[in-house]
Amino acid sequence: MRSHHVGTQNRSLEEAAADAQILGRLAQRLDELEPKNVDLYDRLDEQGEEIVHRRRGIVGALTHKIGVAGD
Repeated sequence: MRSHHVGTQNRSLEEAAADAQILGRLAQRLDELEPKNVDLYDRLDEQGEEIVHRRRGIVGALTHKIGVAGD
């Protein structure tokens, strides 16, 4: 009975060690990806600002044309 318990306990420790290794590799991979994600978010912010700027330009041009056409 006791040997079965020890065997189960050892297997659980081995599984826990394997899980810890997997989690360690995942954490390392996330650390490697984080700078790429930050760069991606920065580029998306820049593109969003550019889109807003273009929209304002288009709205301004249309407003001007409507104003000129109305005169």
